[in-house]
Amino acid sequence: MEDLEVIVERFRKKYDRRRNLEAIYEQIMPYFFIPHDTVDALDVMIQKLIAGKLEKRIVVVRANSTANLKASSRAKTKRGYIEYSLAHLFSRYFYLGSTNSRNKRVRFVIDPFNTITFDDLFNKGMQTFQLGEGEYFDCVKIPRELYEHSSGVAIMKTTKNRGSFAIGTIRYDFGQDFTGKYVFVFFENGEPLFFDSRGNMVFTTLSNVEVFEQKRLERILPIQEAYDSYVDDDQVEDFVTDLWSKAPEKYFAHPETLLVRAKAERPIISNGNIKFYHYNQNKRYKKTYTSFREMGNISRVSIRGRNLLIHSSEGELLNALSLSTPGALVKQIRRTDVEEAVGIRSLRDGGKAVITLSNIIYSFSKFQVDELSADADYRALMVHVHPQGNTYYLCLKKGNDVSRHPLECISIC
Repeated sequence: MEDLEVIVERFRKKYDRRRNLEAIYEQIMPYFFIPHDTVDALDVMIQKLIAGKLEKRIVVVRANSTANLKASSRAKTKRGYIEYSLAHLFSRYFYLGSTNSRNKRVRFVIDPFNTITFDDLFNKGMQTFQLGEGEYFDCVKIPRELYEHSSGVAIMKTTKNRGSFAIGTIRYDFGQDFTGKYVFVFFENGEPLFFDSRGNMVFTTLSNVEVFEQKRLERILPIQEAYDSYVDDDQVEDFVTDLWSKAPEKYFAHPETLLVRAKAERPIISNGNIKFYHYNQNKRYKKTYTSFREMGNISRVSIRGRNLLIHSSEGELLNALSLSTPGALVKQIRRTDVEEAVGIRSLRDGGKAVITLSNIIYSFSKFQVDELSADADYRALMVHVHPQGNTYYLCLKKGNDVSRHPLECISIC
């Protein structure tokens, strides 16, 4: 990080001659047009910075935007009239008329750099105000809407810890090697160009959002490839049987279901999440993240084995999960199109030999079940729904011994 006195001395030597600022402006022209008034404004700002008097580091020289007008209590009259101003933006008061209404929004234009014109308000016609000589519409912070509908220049300083700053509520990162340094920012409708204190163009590193997006793609693309190349897993029945055998008493109330191949639609709710109850790494999750920008839309969830994809309604891949189980392990199935799934449910003594999977009831012969499980400690019904035909089993546990026996389903409804 450079010492302030060193930077100020460099400014004094480099920018005491106007042509050095003109050289910066010439670098801008191939990219987009920015009013030449920005050079004049930057010249004034640099002189204030050298003198230690620069308080407002952003200057708007052209604009076509809107603003909420704030009532100033100092302008109230005995009749209760209220003066409106733009004090919240440029720390200046512009008398536009009096009214009892406290909520007004007005369009304004800055052109040229020291003149602001407001649309017709209170039936007074267009109103124009002009600043004094050498004055600019400057501010400490610039609202996002104005930043995206204006031209201007700013002198910003990167933070000491991460080499970044924010303008128009957008954070720009320059990296750890660019901390505590001054940056000239020329902007046109939200598009910035950056120059260091030597007048060289500099570029941002990946923003936090871009880094997140890059890491997300690096993570989800291999999952998508595994999803596309998925083949039948002949171990899913063994997995569910083993899972049940470790705690069979847990499966009396509701069957445990392993969604091996399934699709579902889920609305994207607050913070970009969808409600999708499932287990992963021995933890139960109620929500799964999709995308904040898709909030309020419908997502499409697809499962093939350990690979879970979430697409937008337009088909864009939003997120992907690599599950620790050979499918999505769920307690209940709602609004889901099941292609392949394995469900298991423990049976109580004297209870009906039925199991429900995806709102379909599978019934079995109680006599056959009782005959096969006469001396078992625990017993359970298993249904494996598969495109090539379903299979049904009776799972038994006696002591540490676990077995699985084929069953005939006598009714499906």
